[in-house]
Amino acid sequence: MAHLVLVGTVHRDPEGHDRLLSLFHEEHPDCLTLEVSPYAVRYRRKNRGTLTTRVLDTLHDLDRKTSPRGFQDFLAHPAIRDAIALIDFPFEYMAASVFSQSRKVPFFCIDRSDYALEKISWIEKELITAENLRTLIDLDPNECSQRTRQEYRLASSALHRRGGVMRRHSPDRWEISQRDRHMAGRIRTLLTRLRCHKLMHIGGWEHLLDHGTHETLFERLSDLHPQRRLLIHRSSFH
Repeated sequence: MAHLVLVGTVHRDPEGHDRLLSLFHEEHPDCLTLEVSPYAVRYRRKNRGTLTTRVLDTLHDLDRKTSPRGFQDFLAHPAIRDAIALIDFPFEYMAASVFSQSRKVPFFCIDRSDYALEKISWIEKELITAENLRTLIDLDPNECSQRTRQEYRLASSALHRRGGVMRRHSPDRWEISQRDRHMAGRIRTLLTRLRCHKLMHIGGWEHLLDHGTHETLFERLSDLHPQRRLLIHRSSFH
């Protein structure tokens, strides 16, 4: 029986790429799955350059019109870096690509593409507008820099207890449940088809929670006795 490892991440973790690569080399998986949809990958390949240029042009315009700070200060702001990271490939995808190429390990993007459409529409229509970028620039950079650390603390606390509560700003629970049902099915299919020894799935930590309701990815795969890992920790959650 294949060993299944579920890795929980904080999306857009600035150090996530190196942390994840280190974990891959430590665990030696022979198959990877990602909480990324095929549509999101195709979209970013086609549009990330155009969207990034739009963000940079908007920031230049804001700099000329209103800002006492310089353009480089804008780019250094954690909230702006976070916004640009949403346009680019997620670190989970980039780290899996590097490991896949170096070790000849297959990886699969298994999230539902239909749910990615709504998020991508939001990125285009709301995230990279001048009004929203101005709002992001005005946020306290120090507080933004603490986001990843605070969320990992929240994740660690939630994963240590049964019935962990979703964050208030998470997507609604029904959406996550539908996506997790789809991803659980894809993982089961790959485990059967590929006959791998260790499959490692990488996705947001909320999907690893145990609510006792058979809704999350972890709960739907519980009969396979998956190991849960939080990216920033080396310990497992049982």
